[in-house]
Formats: sequence, structure tokens, C-alpha cells
Amino acid sequence: MALHNVALKYQSFIADFRKWTQTTNALVYPADNTYLGSQILMPSKLMEVTCLLHLQDWPLKAGSAKPNANLSMLVCAKELFADEQTLIKSNVVTMYFRPNKIANPAVPDVAIHYDYEHGMKAAHPLFHASFGGMHIERAKLDMVGFARDLDIAKYQPIKSIRIPTIHIGLPATLLGLVADHLDNAVFAGFLNSSRTHPFFKQIAARTDCRKFDMAQQAPTYSHSHHLYN
Repeated sequence: MALHNVALKYQSFIADFRKWTQTTNALVYPADNTYLGSQILMPSKLMEVTCLLHLQDWPLKAGSAKPNANLSMLVCAKELFADEQTLIKSNVVTMYFRPNKIANPAVPDVAIHYDYEHGMKAAHPLFHASFGGMHIERAKLDMVGFARDLDIAKYQPIKSIRIPTIHIGLPATLLGLVADHLDNAVFAGFLNSSRTHPFFKQIAARTDCRKFDMAQQAPTYSHSHHLYN
């Protein structure tokens, strides 16, 4: 039942994400719940949720009126929960593709990897971003309507750069994409509805794995919605 409840939280958040993006010409694929996978990992009994979304024809930036300046993006996430309210690991990759580069296979123009893990190794910020994409098999690309093959081998950033961040899991990633690329009124509506969602009010990443943890702060203090007006 706990895994079912966690999956429902993802479905409700992404349904709200769709609702606000549908007020624009920005597309989100797939249109059904096949983007989401969930399972209990044995013997740990941790709950794993995976997600793959294809965002198509999104403006290069909010308010952009330039023709042929739209982006396609692939958002791929894997998050682990100890219980319904405790996240212990998160990996979210966002790959950006310019539409004017029509050669096949597709190579990301930018790929950003957000990482978090309870008990992160020494010299790793607890929450951090780095540059790097990931391979996605053809069947999954078809499922989300991404017609081109993906060649990650040709995207070669310096992967050892770790940029400390606040907690950027899948919900914060989607919130940031709306902020960066869609109209301010759309973002304001999505932000306002997100503030009360369980991802930003109830679920918290464990932070008690450092000598000086965040125990003095509210458990959701590091969530991204606090940083926007």
C-alpha cells in the first residue's frame, strides 16, 4: 500500500504539471501513466519509482518569440523511498536538444544530472548537480514519442564537476523547467499549486548523514519552491 501511495503522489504532481503546460503549446509525452514505474526492492524493501518524460516544442526561454527556437527535453528519474515520507536517493537527468539539429542520432546540447543519496561519499555535496546524460533504450524512447536515436557517447562534458545545490528531485526539476521556459503566469500558477503538494510539504530527503546535518531546519527547508517569488 505504501508504494501505491507514493506512486499516486507522482501521478497527482505530474497531472498538475500537465494541466499548467497544456495552457501553452508546450507538449508532454506520454499522455498516459506509462511514464511511471514502481517496485519494491528486495531484500531492502525500499520503494523505487522511475519516470521518463519527453517535453517537446518548449520555448528556449520564458517569453521567447523567436521562430524555430523551441527545445525538446528528456527527463529521466529514479528515486528511492524508505517509507512514504522519506526519500533516501534521487537521480534525475535532463537532456536538452535543439530542434534545428536534425541529424540522427540525437546528441544533447546540454545534459544535467541531479544527484542525492543519504550517506553520500566524502567530498560529495549531499545535493549536487553535474554534467552528463544517460543512455535510454529504443523501446522507452518510442514509449515517450522521441523518434530519434540517442547517442550519449558524443556528449562528453567534464563529469567530475559537482555543483552543490538544494534538493533537486523530479518535482523540483519540473518546477524549474516551467520557470525557465514557460510564461510567468503559467509558472506562478504551477508554483502556487505545488506549494501544498506532499512532495513539498510532507516528503523530505534524509540529511542526518553529515557531521553537521540540517536537523535544526524544517525538514523541507531545502526544497526549491522556497527560492521562487
